Amino acid sequence: MPFRDPANDNDDPTVILARKIARVIGFVVVVGLAIYLFRTYVTPS
Repeated sequence: MPFRDPANDNDDPTVILARKIARVIGFVVVVGLAIYLFRTYVTPS
């Protein structure tokens, strides 16, 4: 019999939405940082 953790809220729709939003924000930050670093250090002034 598996242990039911009361703090496990993986099925909560709010948690699922928050994780999706966090993934999108993380992706945007990574892409923005990559573009910034590329424009700053690779492209000529």
